[in-house]
Amino acid sequence: SRGEAALAEAAYRRALELDPAHADALNNLAWLLLEQGDRLAESEELARRAVAAGTPDPHLALDTLGRVLRARGNCREAVEVFTQALATAPAAAAGRDGLMREKDLAQRDCGDAP
Repeated sequence: SRGEAALAEAAYRRALELDPAHADALNNLAWLLLEQGDRLAESEELARRAVAAGTPDPHLALDTLGRVLRARGNCREAVEVFTQALATAPAAAAGRDGLMREKDLAQRDCGDAP
């Protein structure tokens, strides 16, 4: 719901006040703004910061960044980011199929058949 999203956003922003490089808070806030769809520029900035912050599971932040780039119409960079995400995701990662699907969609956005 909108109320829950607002509470989550406030919590992530508070976490970032305490630690501006908190990768999970950066990634989760980027994802929340992506889902809302009206603050994609801020979502991209947060996702880039999450990737730069480094995490034990970089494919998660890269997935968010790729989806934001695709939503913003930047298909070429999205394909590159999904390729990087697949390279860093463990073979048994639960989200691996989703990464491959998103990469295929970004390639189609660019007019390149996967």
